[in-house]
Formats: sequence, C-alpha cells, structure tokens
Amino acid sequence: MKPQGRIKELVFWAQNGDKQAKELLIKQFAPAIKKYSKRLNVEEAENDLCLWVINAINQYKL
Repeated sequence: MKPQGRIKELVFWAQNGDKQAKELLIKQFAPAIKKYSKRLNVEEAENDLCLWVINAINQYKL
C-alpha cells in the first residue's frame, strides 16, 4: 500500500476512535514534529504540535 493510502486509512480509524491509529500517526509525523519544535525553540512546543496534529486528524475530511 502507498504511504498516502496508509495515512488515509489511519486517519479514518483515528477519527472513529482507534487510539492505536492516532499513536501510529503521531509516530509517522514525529520527525517533523521534533524538527519544528526545535525551530520554535519554545518549551512545550513538541506537545503543542502533537495536539495540533491530533486536532488536524479529527478535522480532516476524507
């Protein structure tokens, strides 16, 4: 399966309450989250970005 298809599938399951799917999505985006949290140079930036990703997952329209 293509990575995009896998992400869409995980988003679908995460939106339907699958906690493991949300965890896998966070792990998928962890490198980007860490990169941008370092750029922001703000304490708690990594946590804030994780919350932003979770919120984006919940709002994403498939």
